[in-house]
Parts: sequence; structure tokens; C-alpha cells
Amino acid sequence: MDNTSTEQVFILRRKLDLLLRTGKLLVESGADTNRIVRNMNRVAAYLGPPEEKLHIDVSYTMLVVNVSDDAHSFSKFQKCEKHGINMTVISAISKLSWRAIEQDYSLDKYEEELERIGYMKRNYALMS
Repeated sequence: MDNTSTEQVFILRRKLDLLLRTGKLLVESGADTNRIVRNMNRVAAYLGPPEEKLHIDVSYTMLVVNVSDDAHSFSKFQKCEKHGINMTVISAISKLSWRAIEQDYSLDKYEEELERIGYMKRNYALMS
């Protein structure tokens, strides 16, 4: 693999990681599956992998994203463990996804905002 290909793979993996971290916050905050997929697809539109090549699988304890074409396939998994209701986080993720598209956020800016949302105080107790 040449340096350009290696860099492209690194960037793709970073984008998939950001997409999974976004989905994890939604799953662990009690968002319904339709909302999770809708928001993850919106974030994916911002991040750039073609929608027809992106596959997202959501379950209560695991998220999987895959980007594949005729030559390559990249999959990443994310475990979801700390479930509880947090409408503040769900709303903040939705707003972030729209802002990222409208303002053409850099990956660093998106990650910074996502981290901030991840550290928001919970309004409700965690479920065991």
C-alpha cells in the first residue's frame, strides 16, 4: 500500500470511529433505532462515505458500521454499555449533525464537539 492509500485508510477509519462514537452516545442515551440510524446517516453524509456503500447495524449492546466497494471492505464495532435516558444528549447530537453539514466542520472540530456532548451531565440516572 502506498502512502496515499495508507493515509486514505487512516482517514476512513477515523471517520468510521467518529460515526460509531456518535451512534454510541445515541444508543446509550435511549434514542430509538430510527433516530439513531437517521442521525448516523446524516453524520455519514457530512463525513463523506457514499450512502450506498455504508452499512449500519444497531442493537442494544453493539453498533457495527461497514463501508465496502468492489475492492475493499472496512468494518468497525462499538460496544454500548451504559444505557439511560438523556434527551439533552440526543438533541445535542441532532443539532451537531446539522451544524457539521451546514458549517463544513473539520474532523477535529466535529470530534471536539462530540467529546463535549459526551461529557454533558446526565439529567436522569443510569439504568443497570
